[in-house]
Amino acid sequence: MSWLVISLAVAYGFVVILILLILLASEVPLILRVTAIMLGVPFIFVTYHMIGELRGLPSEGPLPKLFELHWSVIEEPDKAADTPGAIYLWLRPLNAQNYPTGEHRVYRLPYSSEVAETVRNANNQIENGQSVAGELMDDLDGLDTADRLSREAANAERRDGADAGVGERIRVPDFGTIKFGDMPSPVRPEKPL
Repeated sequence: MSWLVISLAVAYGFVVILILLILLASEVPLILRVTAIMLGVPFIFVTYHMIGELRGLPSEGPLPKLFELHWSVIEEPDKAADTPGAIYLWLRPLNAQNYPTGEHRVYRLPYSSEVAETVRNANNQIENGQSVAGELMDDLDGLDTADRLSREAANAERRDGADAGVGERIRVPDFGTIKFGDMPSPVRPEKPL
C-alpha cells in the first residue's frame, strides 16, 4: 500500500475527528451529536478502502461475467524477492448482447501457471489483430457432454506436455472458471415485420 493512500486516509480521519470534537463541544442536542459521530467514524475506514479505487489501482474484486480483453501483464512469482506473482487483465465488460458497457478496468488475479499460459495465448491473438473475449463461468458441473469431453481431452494433452490454449476453460482460484475465445458478434435486436 502506498504512503499516499495511507496519508490521505489519515488526513481524512483527522478531519473527521476534528469535526466530531467540535460537535461534542457544541450545544447541538445530544441525540444529533451522537448520530453524527456514529455516522462519521465508519467513513474513515470506508475512505481508506476506497481510495485505491480512485487512484486506479487494479481491482481485486470479481471479474465481469463477460468481457473484452484488451491486454494483460503477467508477473511471475519471484522466490528471491518473496513475491507471489500476479496476472493483470485490462478489460471492458460486455452486456448480454455482446456490446461494451462500463469503464475499462484492470483486474488482478492471483498467479497460476495454467492461467498465465492461457493469458499469454490470448495476448498473442491480440498481437495478431484479433479481438479476444473472456467469460467467467460459475460452475463446471453444468457442462454438456461435448464440453466435458473436450475439457478432459485438453487436460490430458496438457498433462502430456502441451500448453494451455485459448478457448480452454481454466479454473482461477477465488474467481471461478475463465474461458478466452474470439470476440462474439453483437446480438442485434430483431426488426419488426
